[in-house]
Amino acid sequence: MKWRDIVSSGQTYSMAHLHPFTTGVQVGSRQIDLHVTFGWHVFTDEKGNGLRMTRGPETRFFCPQRYVDSHQAPPFIQNQMAAGYVRPFIAKGSGQMFFVFDIANYAMFFTFQKPPGTTNELKCHLVSAYSVNQWGLSGLPTRAKLRKMGYVLDRRERGEVIPLT
Repeated sequence: MKWRDIVSSGQTYSMAHLHPFTTGVQVGSRQIDLHVTFGWHVFTDEKGNGLRMTRGPETRFFCPQRYVDSHQAPPFIQNQMAAGYVRPFIAKGSGQMFFVFDIANYAMFFTFQKPPGTTNELKCHLVSAYSVNQWGLSGLPTRAKLRKMGYVLDRRERGEVIPLT
């Protein structure tokens, strides 16, 4: 989804940095093209302090702090993600997701899906991201084994589920 700019409290917030893009990630001897999209939890929260926004049955509120923090995500995905570490977990109603905490105090939650009939391609969706200084460490996934992102991308590109142990 290509997000439109948001006007909140008389200020316009450009959402251009959260537009979909494709980036190549080197995984072993091959390159995997990540088709990256961003969910609205990256720039909204449930605190009720900002512009009220509704998508389907869900209501959230524009969060200027999450918006500012969200500028960290695209450069991380483009430049650092392949060398990062992730923790797989199962989210209620969403299936397997991956938690990344490689940027200081910034938690990111991804899904990776292989598009049918493709080779060396993955859909990478950043479902949510936020500063742990704002939300705290409780509730972050901690049980599953920490994995190298290259391992996860390689296995997900093959259509495999990542073991939690």
